[in-house]
Amino acid sequence: MYCYMDLRYVVLPIIYLIFKCMHFQLKPWGHFDDLWKTDQNPIGKIAFFFLIIISTLLFLLTSIKLPLRMTIHSIHFQAGDFSGPLAISLLCSIFLPQSSFWTAFPIIICISPWFSSLVNMLQSFLYWFYRTLQAIPTLNIICFTQQEGNLEIEAVEIEGSEDQLLVEMTLVQNSSVHEAYCLDGSMPAYHLHRGFGAGASNWLLQFEGGGWCNDIESCLERAKTRRGSTLYMNKLQVFSGILSNNASLNPDFYNWNRVKIRYCDGASFAGDAKFDNGTSLLYFRGQRIWQAIILDLLPKGLGIARKALLSGCSAGGLASFLHCDNFTSYLPPNSSVKCLSDAGFFLDIRDIALNHTIRSFYEDLIYLQGVEQNLDKNCTSSSSFPKQCFFPQYMLTYIRTPFFILNSAYDVYQFHNILVPSSADLHGHWNHCKLNISECNTDQINILQGLRKSMLAALRFFYNYSRRGGMFINSCFAHCQSESQDTWFAADSPRMHNKNIAEAVGDWYFSRNITKEIDCAYPCDSTCHNLIG
Repeated sequence: MYCYMDLRYVVLPIIYLIFKCMHFQLKPWGHFDDLWKTDQNPIGKIAFFFLIIISTLLFLLTSIKLPLRMTIHSIHFQAGDFSGPLAISLLCSIFLPQSSFWTAFPIIICISPWFSSLVNMLQSFLYWFYRTLQAIPTLNIICFTQQEGNLEIEAVEIEGSEDQLLVEMTLVQNSSVHEAYCLDGSMPAYHLHRGFGAGASNWLLQFEGGGWCNDIESCLERAKTRRGSTLYMNKLQVFSGILSNNASLNPDFYNWNRVKIRYCDGASFAGDAKFDNGTSLLYFRGQRIWQAIILDLLPKGLGIARKALLSGCSAGGLASFLHCDNFTSYLPPNSSVKCLSDAGFFLDIRDIALNHTIRSFYEDLIYLQGVEQNLDKNCTSSSSFPKQCFFPQYMLTYIRTPFFILNSAYDVYQFHNILVPSSADLHGHWNHCKLNISECNTDQINILQGLRKSMLAALRFFYNYSRRGGMFINSCFAHCQSESQDTWFAADSPRMHNKNIAEAVGDWYFSRNITKEIDCAYPCDSTCHNLIG
């Protein structure tokens, strides 16, 4: 357990001890006027008001927190860190007689760990109530579309498994201090399941995926869904695959502290801008959300992690590339820190109509959400086109932290949205192929083989020269393979050289074996599920 001592807790006892030594009797609030009017002990009066003002500022504006196992990296100084227990203590010091203080103060300190939960619940309820009132005209439409869109997914996640791990959501209480908001202004959130045993000091953080929004219209729509607001998210999250706490399903990371970082900004946690035209308001604060969540986790034990892995799926996998080195900077220098991207290696390629669809999409996103300022400085300064550094193939060279790339060479999202977007297939010639790979004709298969070749070409330098890197590039038509138990670690999971994904990642992270696996071309891999519909 990682405990902090807030130096503000000693302020009030010190005040009382000072006055006791001065033989100055503090009185309840009801006698405050008598204290001011009397001419006795003027020094005590002045000292009293001076110390009250100073202590009030300390309580409300500043905190200095020392961990009980202190290192220079784990001291936390934070302005604007309001403390409910200490504010109540301050009021008690004014209203209660001095004789009662030494009884009341320890009681307040003892129950203080529950204050944050109560405040968090109250804030969540009030904010939910406020947003509900605002949304009354469109509430029925929102509820209908959300229920219809999520019904099948929720049934898959919950039905048929009594042993699934459901983890509660934690809202970041101090998000307003960092101006870290979801698209709609709601508080960001994560799900934390504590580690145990030998893994109690190790941490795995998983970025949630969910695409992007690159214009005001799509971001406004996104803000009304779970992709842009914690108000519409399920408060319980299924932890499976790399997040499972079952040793038989997740042998290397089951007993680590595991965190699912919820995605609600639409720019892979990289934006820092705001849109307000007087009618609509959008917060593009992905970078601040990332920082606020890390700062919230540091005092919970992340700050003294012995081992850590930052991972993510899809847009969250892209976030792993973007924030890998920054993640390392928060942790002790003797920690073993590595990063993993699952289905996040999005390629800068032309679509079948020879248009740069994804490049144009990202350019609009970067401009709208203020992303460029947060891209890797070494990459942007070395490129004549800095926005390219949003693509992993260009930024990968500059990442110093050991990295593992998990991707399908025929990634379904890239197949459907980058190689063959609807704008490039106006007559729907690819519709059947997209739904069932066996329906693809010879020309279409050849184009898909070109997608694989483009990915391997983009990874060639990393494969040949990265001494600490790892990869698992299979030939399954899939997208995100680390969070699904079927593809992560199961009897029928995809395999290469008799090794499944979980074993490959574990061998790489713990340096048990060199892991750089590249599959043969489709359709040679019989272990693939190829669920692309």
